[in-house]
Amino acid sequence: MPHRLVSPRRLLPAACRAGGVLATLLVCGGAAQAQELELEITDPAADEGQIRSSLGGIVDDQLRLGDQSDFLEQMTDATLLAAKGMGVDYASSPQRFVLGVSVGSALSGSGFGFGYGGGLLPSGGFAFQMAITGGINLGFLTQTDGFARRVMIYGHGMGLSGSREPFESSMGAYGGNVQVALVKPMDDGVAGWGGLQLTTGVSHARYELRLTQAAPIETDTAAWEASGSYVVSARGTSLPLELSTNMRLAVLTVFGGGGLDVDLAAGADSEIALEGPISTTVEGQRREVGTARVSASDGTTFVGVAPRGFAGLQINILPVKLYGQLNIGGFRGFGGHAGVRVAM
Repeated sequence: MPHRLVSPRRLLPAACRAGGVLATLLVCGGAAQAQELELEITDPAADEGQIRSSLGGIVDDQLRLGDQSDFLEQMTDATLLAAKGMGVDYASSPQRFVLGVSVGSALSGSGFGFGYGGGLLPSGGFAFQMAITGGINLGFLTQTDGFARRVMIYGHGMGLSGSREPFESSMGAYGGNVQVALVKPMDDGVAGWGGLQLTTGVSHARYELRLTQAAPIETDTAAWEASGSYVVSARGTSLPLELSTNMRLAVLTVFGGGGLDVDLAAGADSEIALEGPISTTVEGQRREVGTARVSASDGTTFVGVAPRGFAGLQINILPVKLYGQLNIGGFRGFGGHAGVRVAM
């Protein structure tokens, strides 16, 4: 099988992809094997050239065969970005504990378009995540004051599965964080300032798409009922280094910050083996005229550093907090999450 050219991202520093912004790719690599759509026309009355011309382009587009390497990189970026910030409370400055749940997603490589898109696969990288988060103030845990009151310890995690026909998705996000108040928060009753927080830790995220039923691909001329295996699996482990702050006025809190995500290990793989019948109109009748098949595999791995900024809004109803957060990951894309938590 022919080998696909290695994409520029795998050879050049990520800073080049980000226009020289704070991002440096340290190590990356990948290998690809791909095969174009193969046709076996068994009906001598069918026009093989017309069928190939009709189906070839849309199959490449729907299955992301022509840019599989880029698609895997985008899926990795979205997977890493989708869970960023889920495991930390940037807005509440808790003095005892915090417990909450959040859901979010991220997009990469699709500009500022929102959502999954209308094709079989996302138009760019896409990932969805959900996490339960718990945190405790070290001063409350040890019943001491002083510097311990400036330290929050967090943990988060959840794994689940879902579906978007004809694919099934599997996802998970896990990790732990330490948040230290470099500058102490100030509370004046109706208003407050959260000081300056430094957050670090480690997080792991994964996202997988697996074909679970036949995928119809149709044009005005022909249709292919593709069935078999199509699996895309993305994962990554990273270490955030963030500075953040927040401002509260009555029941509203705005928060924001920025920093770097150090990707300790990240990548994605795909395995594709699809086959199925082709139907078209021959002599005025719609009928099966043969079969088509395609097989491909690809993979990418990298480590590096990526910049990220974030901002959000929180509504405070006594200890209950409703919040939303937007993440901007530079060349990585953008995402966000929302949730509810109890913080005291």
